[in-house]
Amino acid sequence: QAEKAAAAKVAKDKLKQEKKLADQAKTAAAKLAEDKLKQEKKLAEQAEKAAAAKVGEDKFKQEKQLAEQAEKVAAKAAEDKLKQEKKLAEQAEKAAGAKAAEDKLKQEKQMAEQAEKAAAAKVAKDKLKQEKQLADQAKTAAAKLAEDKLKQEKKLAEQAEKAAAAKVGEDKFKQEKQLAEQAEKVAAAKAAEDKLKQEKQLAEQAEKVAAKAAEDKLKQEKQLAEQAEKVAAKAAEDKLKQEKKLAEQAEKAAGAKAAEDKLKQEKQMAEQAEKAAAAKVAKDKLKQEKQLAEQAEK
Repeated sequence: QAEKAAAAKVAKDKLKQEKKLADQAKTAAAKLAEDKLKQEKKLAEQAEKAAAAKVGEDKFKQEKQLAEQAEKVAAKAAEDKLKQEKKLAEQAEKAAGAKAAEDKLKQEKQMAEQAEKAAAAKVAKDKLKQEKQLADQAKTAAAKLAEDKLKQEKKLAEQAEKAAAAKVGEDKFKQEKQLAEQAEKVAAAKAAEDKLKQEKQLAEQAEKVAAKAAEDKLKQEKQLAEQAEKVAAKAAEDKLKQEKKLAEQAEKAAGAKAAEDKLKQEKQMAEQAEKAAAAKVAKDKLKQEKQLAEQAEK
């Protein structure tokens, strides 16, 4: 009976001890869970701070890199714009020079042809007028001479026919010489007037050509300015898109890195908690068994 009572006592004590150990294990597990939660919270805060610092550093590096890229792009755009403007200016000068030379040649050729035609027509017209005038004058002179001759012949009926004929020949020669001198003076005055008109017309045409060249140059400069504005706007738009894309990539990378680090930390803490709990239970069980053995011996 004593042995049974002792065995029952030992079994009862062992049961209480196991219950106590179970409660302690539960408390230890709860404590570990609470510590784990605190540790996870602390690690999460550290991870957030590290991620924020990393994001800030990456953002700074990214902004610095973007700024350097923007400077390079702006410098390249400025260089390309300068080269383009220089090339366009050279092309414009060549085109303007070639066009001006070609237009000038065409103009001079056209003016020369017009001048030749006008001169030929003028000479023909003046010659016709002159011939008609000379013919009229000749007719008038002939009529006058005939009348004078008739009067002279009537007045000088007593004179010899030879003397009268010689006198008429001399007057006719003088009359023709005077008409020729008058014709030369009229032709010279007409030629001077035509030359003045021609020079005036050429000056007006030259002014028109110069005005057209100035207008074309102004249009070209305006077109170049518009192209430069479009290039600058396109560069700014591309830079903005690049910055936005890089910012999105940085956010995604930071989020993925933080999640991966947190997962690794939780896994490591869980393994540590399991090992610690197992070691604690084993240690407590060993103590309990040793205590029970000592009580059993007593």
